Amino acid sequence: MLPLFETPKVMQRYCLILLAAILAIPTLMHAQLYKQRPENLNANSNWFFWSYMVDMKQEPLLATPLTTPSIISQPIPEIKSIYQRFENIVPVSDPITGDFLFLALKNEIFDKNFVHMPNGMSSADTFPYTYERTIAIAPVINNPGRYYYFNLAFDTSIGVSYSVIDMSLNEGKGDIDSSKKNIPLYINSTEIVDIVPGNNCDLWLITTGTNNLITIRNFYAININAAGVNATPVISTFPIEKQQNVCWDFQAAPDRNSIAYITTQLGIGDAPIQSSVNFLAFDPETGVIKKSDKPPLLFEGEGEIGNAVHGTYTPDSKYFIAYTYGGVSNTYNTIYNIEGHESKFYKYDLSVPQNNYSRTSFYIKQFWTPFSVYRHVIYLWPIYFFKPYKNDIFFNMPYPNEDMDPVVPDMFNLFPLDCASLGRFSSQSDNYSWENVSQSLALPLNKYAGFFRGCDVIYPYKDTVTSIALDSVLCYEHDAPFPVMTLKAKEGFNGYIWNDGTTGIQKTILEPGKYWVNYDASCNHRVDTFTVRYRSGEVVLPPDTVVCEQRFPFDISAMPVHQDNWVESYTWDDGSTAKTHTIYNPGTYIVSFQADGCIEYDTITVASQQCFCTVFLPNAFTPNSDGLNDFFKPSIAPGCVPNQYNFRIFNRWGQLVYSSFNEFDKGWDGTYKGSKADIGTYFYEVRFNTRYLDQPYVKKGELTLVR
Repeated sequence: MLPLFETPKVMQRYCLILLAAILAIPTLMHAQLYKQRPENLNANSNWFFWSYMVDMKQEPLLATPLTTPSIISQPIPEIKSIYQRFENIVPVSDPITGDFLFLALKNEIFDKNFVHMPNGMSSADTFPYTYERTIAIAPVINNPGRYYYFNLAFDTSIGVSYSVIDMSLNEGKGDIDSSKKNIPLYINSTEIVDIVPGNNCDLWLITTGTNNLITIRNFYAININAAGVNATPVISTFPIEKQQNVCWDFQAAPDRNSIAYITTQLGIGDAPIQSSVNFLAFDPETGVIKKSDKPPLLFEGEGEIGNAVHGTYTPDSKYFIAYTYGGVSNTYNTIYNIEGHESKFYKYDLSVPQNNYSRTSFYIKQFWTPFSVYRHVIYLWPIYFFKPYKNDIFFNMPYPNEDMDPVVPDMFNLFPLDCASLGRFSSQSDNYSWENVSQSLALPLNKYAGFFRGCDVIYPYKDTVTSIALDSVLCYEHDAPFPVMTLKAKEGFNGYIWNDGTTGIQKTILEPGKYWVNYDASCNHRVDTFTVRYRSGEVVLPPDTVVCEQRFPFDISAMPVHQDNWVESYTWDDGSTAKTHTIYNPGTYIVSFQADGCIEYDTITVASQQCFCTVFLPNAFTPNSDGLNDFFKPSIAPGCVPNQYNFRIFNRWGQLVYSSFNEFDKGWDGTYKGSKADIGTYFYEVRFNTRYLDQPYVKKGELTLVR
């Protein structure tokens, strides 16, 4: 391999590339997880199950029957009822005392007595029940007792709108401020992802939607800060490679660094259903969403159905829990009538993407009764929803409504009443790790206790925020001096102290290294890190090599170099841009590429030699899976280049037990018709043509199988 910068093409002077990505990296301590903070817990401590309100601050949990308000207790759900199972609601409680304040639904807001607030009915036409999250509540920052009420309009020209709820109005029971009602943001969204704290005493309301052709999915990060709601969102766009029949269950991880969502492609006829959890990277500093380096998490396996799957991050963000269905064929034609089968719950280790995140089954729940497509128009099976609270994950225990007519669908009674009880998954570790999970009954209810798609009220981040403020790479000749650089922290804060004790918003550096600065924001303490480093000199080509003359033309493949835009770009010395470059003669070859924002070069020298055409076959092999002599095949020297290759093995009775045509890299594994072949003597025959021998190569002989 030639040294970097040794050819005229690579003569260049240094240039400083300042990478703009500012990626927040909060610590994974339990106290840092934004949905587990005391202000978030108390503000979200009252849950609703149709005719029950549950106080989550109690242990054991306390369920209070709601017998008076008909809006809650009527037994038959309707499409526009407040307790439609797949609509989200947001119960809001006092962040200090946990006292229940009001209940927000799409187009409706009820006070603590379950009476409509005077301005609590909206005239806007919002999305139907098929969308799970169409509303969200966020506090007005630095203004206690006031809340933003976000609502998605069915009219995409309006998109997201918001109102302001003031708890000082309506004799202290709260009402919408008439001067701050139904303010449109004109952001085309069909679902709310989540509200996530930013790094600057702010919040990000994340929504999503597709274009009319369903070829592009956009994510919108709407910033909420002390000045109000920023009407200009941060937009992150992703192409949709496959038509998605279903895309749902968007949620942000408790560590604020990633977003998960589930997609399903329904097969045609007996084609399998394909479901997966997909991951995106989120930056709480800028609101930018990018493709994650985590591959999709797949729901696969014999007899599993993933179409109705929901899931959740564990509170430590290290695992993902989801469920699917077993006992039936995983095809579109066989999923309509399911009886006597089971729900399987799995835990996925997000730090180990190999082997589908080391999936482990930890809980199985049997179905109770038949379910049919006529009972479940949108979702075909009983649905489990997950909701983390404190360091537990709660979930509904489905119970079907046996009074439903399984044949004639009732369009005003589509879903069963299905929360017989509330279950709980808990960590079995004292350090809050979810390596081991236990399951228990959290609260018995009854089959008339419906389950809501509840959402949380999230408050600004108040603990220490750590972030990478700058990652700088120097592109330079190897003998270039280090330039004098000035690092600058984020403006508008107080008490800047650098790692060497110097103060002020700026710092001059004279050498590469890692620098950090501490300073105070209005509601948190920040630690920003600046890293300045030399270009590492990426190696993308294999080592110099010698190739048999018979092997030309020969392919050289460059290893991928991923940039922020995930594009691999190479330029060879002849102008070609493919990752794989075909050469026809020995020589030195140069490829240029981008890495860390720098133009880099790598070279490979390929020499040649005349190789002999020889073939060697052993007389025995031991297929015992120990990694040694597990396959029987010819060893063909590189100088042969075989074609019309034919390799066959017979047993002592002349039966063909193995054959291979034009696959000289494969061999016999010692099996016959799926079972281990008997030990003993076998016979082989090898034939192939090559232009490096005067005659076709033919060899026959004996071999011994030993175990």
